[in-house]
Amino acid sequence: MKEIDEVKVFEASDTFRKVKARNKHRCNLCGGRIEKGVNYYRYIEKETGWEQKACARHLNTKVVSQFKNRRREYAEKRERGKGIVLETDASGTRGERWAFIVYFNGQEIHRAHGYTPTQINYITPAEGYAVLMAIKWLSEEERRGKIETNLPVSIGSDNYAVLKKLDTQSERGKYRNHWHELMQALLPYRREGRLFIGLQDYSTADRYASKDAFESE
Repeated sequence: MKEIDEVKVFEASDTFRKVKARNKHRCNLCGGRIEKGVNYYRYIEKETGWEQKACARHLNTKVVSQFKNRRREYAEKRERGKGIVLETDASGTRGERWAFIVYFNGQEIHRAHGYTPTQINYITPAEGYAVLMAIKWLSEEERRGKIETNLPVSIGSDNYAVLKKLDTQSERGKYRNHWHELMQALLPYRREGRLFIGLQDYSTADRYASKDAFESE
């Protein structure tokens, strides 16, 4: 969310949906009344992962319209096969290893793998860590002018729990600090409409994160 004239408004990259009130409610953002029969918005609160309620004053149509225009341009590029794809995965009983592979316009341009920090000892946050490493690499390459900054960026996971985190931007859970860091790293891409998320078959990254791939080096 962003503030305009001291009012929190949704960015189009936020997760929210319009519904009609069947009962009276209170807005979780400003405390205003939501009367029965009027439209309001349900949104995902990042800190808790819970769905909350917001009144109509928190939707700025100009902000949403600008986002949709940018989003359409990036979607068209993506359909033409242009853009960045970040293939990521983790491996090991507790996600001890991570890997990512970067594709530019369908061609591999970079790959990296490493060992997951010791404080992460479960496969789901380990796969999230692989996404974090990939987006950090991409951000640095864009900062250095090595990769264009007007391209769609596609990421995903073959892990439903990770996919859900990426989709809702929820940071709740045992590894909250880790998910917060990932969501912050992805935020600039979301705001620009460049980020595309979906279920992917990441078999190449899976092999690159395997024990055999590490032992062969």
